[in-house]
Amino acid sequence: MKRATLFCLISLVLLSSSDAFAGDPFHYDQRTRLVNNSELILINHGLCVNENDCTKKKFVFAGGSTGGIHLEVYGVSDLPVIERIIDASIVEYGRNNKKIGVSVEFYRGKHEESEGFTGLFTSPFIKLHLSGEE
Repeated sequence: MKRATLFCLISLVLLSSSDAFAGDPFHYDQRTRLVNNSELILINHGLCVNENDCTKKKFVFAGGSTGGIHLEVYGVSDLPVIERIIDASIVEYGRNNKKIGVSVEFYRGKHEESEGFTGLFTSPFIKLHLSGEE
């Protein structure tokens, strides 16, 4: 019983100290800001009426990891829209002093087309990858 308690305590200390050094491992604030900016661009170009409409149409998906932010944009092939989202991604990258990586992938098809087995063969037609310096 003492070994189990000691193991739990050591595990707890290691987990809490690794979180303290890593910061926000999922970069929630940066990811949210980039998604909001991307949706605003889509709204300004008439692809969505508002944020809820963008969500329903499944244009933008984002994830985070210790390596940075990953954004996927579906169903957008209009070059001015893509350029604005890339610009927003570069601004977010610079805003974080290049410490948090940012990658963006653009798919011509809708998100539903990339799900399941057929999604294994779907690849983006534009990729941007900015490496973080953490």
